[in-house]
Amino acid sequence: MVGLGSCIRRAWDVLRLRASRCGNHVGGARGAWIRIGTRRAKAQDFIVWLFEGGSHGPHHFAKSKSGRESEYLVPRARLAASECEYRLRSWIMAAIFVFAYACYNLDHANIVAAIEPWNKEVRHSDLPAHLIYAAAALLAGAGATFLTWAKAYRPFGDDKNQARTAGLSVHGPYRHLRNPEYVGYFLLLAGLSTFQSRLGAIVMLVGEMILLVRLILREETSLEQKYGEHFREYCRCVPQLVPSIRPRAPADNQLPEWKKALFDQAFQWGLVATLIAFACTLSDPVGYAFGLATLAVLVAQKVVQRSSARPVS
Repeated sequence: MVGLGSCIRRAWDVLRLRASRCGNHVGGARGAWIRIGTRRAKAQDFIVWLFEGGSHGPHHFAKSKSGRESEYLVPRARLAASECEYRLRSWIMAAIFVFAYACYNLDHANIVAAIEPWNKEVRHSDLPAHLIYAAAALLAGAGATFLTWAKAYRPFGDDKNQARTAGLSVHGPYRHLRNPEYVGYFLLLAGLSTFQSRLGAIVMLVGEMILLVRLILREETSLEQKYGEHFREYCRCVPQLVPSIRPRAPADNQLPEWKKALFDQAFQWGLVATLIAFACTLSDPVGYAFGLATLAVLVAQKVVQRSSARPVS
């Protein structure tokens, strides 16, 4: 991590470079590079570069010579998730949530109660809290929708689908943005952060965001290595994290598997139901009851998946 003064100087160097129209040089950099972005540089790409901590000059965030579209390069060697992180990503997400929840030992105030304290004895004093948790439930519901939509179309990042197809197949939400699953997870976790303390919410959101960025870099690196120019063309057309209203890639003949998708995402929808129940009642026992029921759904789901995966003798 570099200092604030260094970050400001590097940002100024970049702006000065772009103003002088000298942004067509891309020098050698430490580690491998990934091309992400379209004509407009995405803010998250610049932030990743700015805080990468390397000693490169501003020309490493400059325009590429290849193609008509302006492409932006981001060093990935030190930022992409490891094989262990990628394999255990669900467990790491859960561990970050539990660690953040343990911050109640240091900060005893719930983030929503700290913002809008309520007293059940005073009529309508809890209305703002109801509305905040309702908004959190809508946010989590949007995340679960993204996750279910992506799962229904068997994304090309899935290992089984890669083994089944020879080329890059784009369908469903992947015509609107490149990482609908990770966007869905972040929206879901952002909604669930309202169950945390003030400190815990910050720890959770920052930790989950860092993990998701590392996972995205790893997946896009792997896909670029596998599909080459085909994937780079896809990146030039389809935004990375902010969905486009209109599809940016042509449709194929892939049919959605909605039943399987809803079954696979039952745990996520259970978390949404927990938020809805708590938004209606603001009752800790009700929240814990729904949370435990959701965990029971997850256990049953894993048992069914494991039994169906066993080879038939």
